[in-house]
Amino acid sequence: MEQQRYLEIMRRHLQESYLLDSGQVAEILPRFLVTLFQYMHNLEMLQQAGDPAALGKASHAVRGALLNLGLLDLADFARQVEEHCADPSGLPVCCHLLGELKQQLESLKELADKDLLP
Repeated sequence: MEQQRYLEIMRRHLQESYLLDSGQVAEILPRFLVTLFQYMHNLEMLQQAGDPAALGKASHAVRGALLNLGLLDLADFARQVEEHCADPSGLPVCCHLLGELKQQLESLKELADKDLLP
């Protein structure tokens, strides 16, 4: 999904779910994105460590961050990671799903890194 579409979804979600005006959304959205990518960084570190239990717990935090932004389709990736990590033999599936999630989030990472939010 393209960057502008994600921005539209997130803005609308924050306005409707949290009753924020556009100024408040502009103020809070960058913070939400920074938090999301901090959680994603943590997931990547845990993935390298190969600890499925810790990876499952961390994916729960990512799922929450994505739900807070209204990105339900991406939150489903994190949910699947969490479920597969409950079984130690599910680590390869977790890693695959995390790769897909990371790829889907690339356009938002650019926004968070460059502070390009309008």
